[in-house]
Amino acid sequence: MTNLRHYALRTEDIIGRAVELKLAQDAFAHWGHTDVLYFHGPGGIGKTRLLEKIGESAGQRSTSERPLRWSKIIDLYLSSTHSNSGIERAICEAIDPDRHYFDHYWGLRASFERQRHEHVEAKQLESLRVQLTAAFVEGFNALADQARVLLTFDTVELVQYENDIIQTICQVPQEAIAVKMWLLETLPQLHNAVIVFAGRPNSMKLDADLRAAFGNQPDRCYAARELAGFDETETARYFAEMVALATREERTQSQITIGPGQLYAFTGGRPIRLALLIDLAVYGGADIEDLFAEGSPDQHNADDRWQEIAPRVIARIQKLDTGYPIEDTLPYMALTRQGLDAELLYYLEPGWPLDACQQRLEAMKRFTFVKSRPDWPRIYLHDEMYDLLDDPKMGFMPIADRISKWQQIAGFCQNRLAAVSDEDAQQNVKIDILHYELRADPRHGFERYFARWDEEAIKAALVGFDMRLRDEFLRFFQQPGAIRRAQYEGVNQEAVNRDSAIRWIKRHINRGDNHRAVQIAEVILQFAPLSVQQSLTPVSSPAVLKPDLAGDAARIFDTDDVYFWAHLLTYYAEALIYSGNEASGRQALNLAIDSLTPVVPVDEYQQWWRQRILGRAHNNRAYARWVSGRYSRALTDYRHAVRYLREADLKDELADTTNNEAFLYAVMGRQYNADSLIEDALSLRRELRLRFPLAMSLTTQAAIHALLGRPDEAIHPAEEAKRIANELNNRRALGLAALTLGQAYRMQGDRAKRGSYNIESANRLFSEAVAALEEALTIFVTDDPQEDQVKEPMRRWQALNELADTYTDWAFALETIGQSPVDAGAKRAQAIALQLQAADIADSFGLTRQALDTYDDLAQTYADSGDLSAAREWLARIEQAIPPEYRLQPGGFGKIDDPIDEYWLALGKLHLQRAIWTSKGLDETLTGAGKDLLLEQMMTEFVISVAYFEKFSDVAPRLRETLAAVYRRIRPLKGERLDHLRDVVRQVGQTYNVVPKRLLLVIEDIAGLSEEEAVQ
Repeated sequence: MTNLRHYALRTEDIIGRAVELKLAQDAFAHWGHTDVLYFHGPGGIGKTRLLEKIGESAGQRSTSERPLRWSKIIDLYLSSTHSNSGIERAICEAIDPDRHYFDHYWGLRASFERQRHEHVEAKQLESLRVQLTAAFVEGFNALADQARVLLTFDTVELVQYENDIIQTICQVPQEAIAVKMWLLETLPQLHNAVIVFAGRPNSMKLDADLRAAFGNQPDRCYAARELAGFDETETARYFAEMVALATREERTQSQITIGPGQLYAFTGGRPIRLALLIDLAVYGGADIEDLFAEGSPDQHNADDRWQEIAPRVIARIQKLDTGYPIEDTLPYMALTRQGLDAELLYYLEPGWPLDACQQRLEAMKRFTFVKSRPDWPRIYLHDEMYDLLDDPKMGFMPIADRISKWQQIAGFCQNRLAAVSDEDAQQNVKIDILHYELRADPRHGFERYFARWDEEAIKAALVGFDMRLRDEFLRFFQQPGAIRRAQYEGVNQEAVNRDSAIRWIKRHINRGDNHRAVQIAEVILQFAPLSVQQSLTPVSSPAVLKPDLAGDAARIFDTDDVYFWAHLLTYYAEALIYSGNEASGRQALNLAIDSLTPVVPVDEYQQWWRQRILGRAHNNRAYARWVSGRYSRALTDYRHAVRYLREADLKDELADTTNNEAFLYAVMGRQYNADSLIEDALSLRRELRLRFPLAMSLTTQAAIHALLGRPDEAIHPAEEAKRIANELNNRRALGLAALTLGQAYRMQGDRAKRGSYNIESANRLFSEAVAALEEALTIFVTDDPQEDQVKEPMRRWQALNELADTYTDWAFALETIGQSPVDAGAKRAQAIALQLQAADIADSFGLTRQALDTYDDLAQTYADSGDLSAAREWLARIEQAIPPEYRLQPGGFGKIDDPIDEYWLALGKLHLQRAIWTSKGLDETLTGAGKDLLLEQMMTEFVISVAYFEKFSDVAPRLRETLAAVYRRIRPLKGERLDHLRDVVRQVGQTYNVVPKRLLLVIEDIAGLSEEEAVQ
């Protein structure tokens, strides 16, 4: 009876690798240096066994004086190592299990993971990622001061998949590639290490890259060596030792003798081929020489001879029995390159009890062509075995049956995905789903899974997951034709490359590298249809491609696919807008929207992409119009975007759009719309359980309360946003929350002038405002190199301007209710200094609407300080900056096709200032006629001011302030003068063709109805 042991046979000593082992052992002795070895050879040549033996040798040579620590084998085949973080985790856990040297790293990593799960901005994650890698290097080198460290990497040929034609055409920097550049940039920073790579020689570019990274430096040594198969003597020895071991372990009772010459002639000394024959001989209990007798010795080489007998070898292996028929289990192992566990096997064969499934898999571990480790929950076949069973010549399983099984396996993975809540676990399962869906139906896998999941990963700055999805997808296209099938069932290679191009643009936008995103897009746009090229003017100088690359680019991008070009234009425009080219961005968005809107989708996939692209395009155009002051048209675009994003079920983007739409409604004074939409946005944020976006929406809600004159209600959401931002250590979110909190406290303090607070309470509120705003200044404005400044000119302006407003309002309170003119003067001086800084920033960065706001503030502050000459100069600058067609003329407003609403708001504030200054003259001793003249001038300015505000929005917040100012100034007047003012208002309204209804109602509230109106 054969003893059925659940582990594979393995010789005690490694055979045929004495030179390679000595290279590693010599490297162990180079204390203080970093030695790098790269062993490459074909599948089944014994690379993994060599790494294992090198690791064992390190343990044997470790001493208390010169300790050696080993990372264990880091296999790049496993999806968990397809990211920088995955590799760092594996190394840290292996060489420092007590976390003594990597304590700082693990603390930073916990923060990084927490913020990644909260979907903080890509810029911040990238900054943390750099810090994390630096902490890893620091911890490693601290450990390396005390011990030499051995790192072993297997299946490194997979890093070769991290290249695509688009990167080459568009000159995407290699820094964007995750694992390869980590290996080439981080590992050279490690001290006192022995680093061993093993992989297939798919491309010797990795050898060149490693040589460039580690060679020609005094403290580093690099060597590469090709692994060949055993020679005839080694082949005979290996076979004999394995058979002897099987006999000693009572795995076989048969006498197995094979001529070494035959064995070598048909295997070429490849260990995996020998292992298959040994498994067959040991567990088959019969002679296998007849296999060679049936083969043809006339074949030119061992590979050809092996290909001839391989089908018979596999057929016989399937007939072996481990207590369970191998032919029942092996097909499932062949189909599951992502590994097979008992639960999946039970799902595929529900007639087998779960414990029996586990026993079947345990029994398979005795074979040398099966890969398993104690810490692996799944078992795998050797790569060479997968390739062998995939070969259609083997007749292992018809392609139709494979497709059916892959669909089943994908269904199992879908069930598993629904059962896990941890994001990392979800990502692992999604990689499995993508793997099998691509094989079952390439187009379905691409459209339904890869395209959508990678879209989410890029937007959420999940760089590791993005790269893992990308690697899995590219690896699929590297598979033999029998697996990926000739036509990919509708997945066109050029379409895939075009999709990849847009993803690189998105990746760079998300990292904040908008300049690079524009460059990539403009390289591609050189091949756009003529109608597209003629509608755009490049803002960069696209690289001139070499003839061969130009030919590749023309082949890929010579298409009239409207979905592709609309998609590309949408993100090209986004990069343009974020880099300050708002007009060019709007031009590209107009082209994208106009071209895609009339298109009728032919299937569900096109329908989803149409909604996706148009939703993003309208959102981006809304933002472009918003930043240029075109508020009413921006709202129209936001409403379009909401519809498309709802239909596409893109909740995260819908929340972003709804959030911005709510704020813009508040700017326009539309309270109901703003409150309803911000509640919708917050509800979506909470549903998605993402705290960083939640903090941003809470800040928006606070800003809405402030804009609508409810500062008391703004404080709680602003403080909650600050709390979350502090927990996430996100300085930008913290700065925005502090800005809004400062604004809310400032507006509360300003209520003192209406008697809501005494001067002590007002001082406290203004002090709270200053503290919050100075915190924002530290984030957005500081020049201290030790501070992590968030470089956003618009926020720098906002922080300075809001702090200046605080000092202006504080000065007014001190002067009017505090009776402290000296203190008030000091506050105004502080305000003016800050306002001049804010104006300079706005002017320098072309922030027109922000500049107009600051000019108005400067005019007000100078007027309050008694310098009307300077105040008038600043108002004159407003008039000079606004095109004349926005002026209210006798006869009414002129027609403007694409109006900048902000200009009407600025002009309304300008005339409001003039009305207030005129009213101050009423306090002087004037004759009756002089007073009447000033009142007429004042009311004329008020009528024009209200007309501008109503043109901006019929519920603009400034309207309330203006009408309140009118009420306060005419309330002391008596009958005849009020009647005269009523006539003046009507006359001005007729002259300018506006209806001053609100002003007439204010007069009516004070004077009552006129006799004429009373009769009516």
